[in-house]
Amino acid sequence: MADLVRAQPAYKVEFLPSLGLDVLSTMGLICVVHDFEGLNEWVVEAAASLPMRLRHDMCLCMRAGLYPYIAVEALASRLAVRPDSAFHESIDGLLEALQSLSAADCQAILETMLERAVERSEIELTSSVAAVIGDQERLEELLEQLDIPVNTAELMNLLQEPLEWRNLLVSTVQRFWERVYSAEYAAQQSLRERNVMYHRSHGYSAHFPDLFAGVTGRLVPDFLYDRLADITQVRFVPSQYIGPYLAFLINGALLTVFYNSRVTPMEGDKQSERVQSLYQPLAALADKTRLQIMALLHGRELYAQEIVNLLDIHQSAVSRHLKLMETARVLTVRRDKGSKYYSINRQQIEEISARLRELI
Repeated sequence: MADLVRAQPAYKVEFLPSLGLDVLSTMGLICVVHDFEGLNEWVVEAAASLPMRLRHDMCLCMRAGLYPYIAVEALASRLAVRPDSAFHESIDGLLEALQSLSAADCQAILETMLERAVERSEIELTSSVAAVIGDQERLEELLEQLDIPVNTAELMNLLQEPLEWRNLLVSTVQRFWERVYSAEYAAQQSLRERNVMYHRSHGYSAHFPDLFAGVTGRLVPDFLYDRLADITQVRFVPSQYIGPYLAFLINGALLTVFYNSRVTPMEGDKQSERVQSLYQPLAALADKTRLQIMALLHGRELYAQEIVNLLDIHQSAVSRHLKLMETARVLTVRRDKGSKYYSINRQQIEEISARLRELI
């Protein structure tokens, strides 16, 4: 653990393999696997083979806030899990922590999840979320506006009966672990631990953007820069399945960053580090449709609908491809009057070419 000193306050940094956060976040990834290109193959296969009832219950629990990471953030905030908590160590610790949530805790979590969904969907309410939850007609109207992909009647019942949501969540986590995830988690444990040990022993810069880039291979997102003044603790949690994406939880002064731990360079092995730096951008290009997008953007800039029209495939599919390519920084994005204009990130492509030449 290290302290990163800037003006004030200092960042307390930790690299923490957390079973509890891993199980909850992996459940969330499975719920949205069809919305993101490039997630790890195990997640795709697990989603395809998941028992129908378990899939139903996972989405019902994790998508009350529309996006699963809203649920993970709300749970982590209420549980206030310390680094030495059994929540991070074992499935029993996770289940015990969830079971300990009171009716008031669960009500606060569900309200937070719904509030975040309302904010992200830019819906204006004339009263509090708590008041809406207590009004059957208004709650149904809000859920239809949010278009959460679960049964509205069932979700309404859980929002109005918080302990039923908790009990369903505990049951769902236990079934997911026993039927789907326990063997996979154990199989990946050594790789996860090696990744954490690598980062703990690595001499990262005290400058936060350099630290962030060193761990994730990415630049600090703009929205995160705006929140750094309120952050005093940064927790990096390895994920085996998140692919080229990152996920963030902000709980008061604690920032949690989920990052891809699949590729871990050997300490001091510069060639292995070069391989790691190439993995995400090359994975983003390793697809026929994405290569077609690169060809379309050669020497020009296009907005999203133009790309959709030229490719003649469904808009949602193009959006997933563009999001992955933006995430891997092979494309740059310019926003103008509500439209997103895409172009090739020449600097990134040139850097990829240079690193490939180093391997020859």
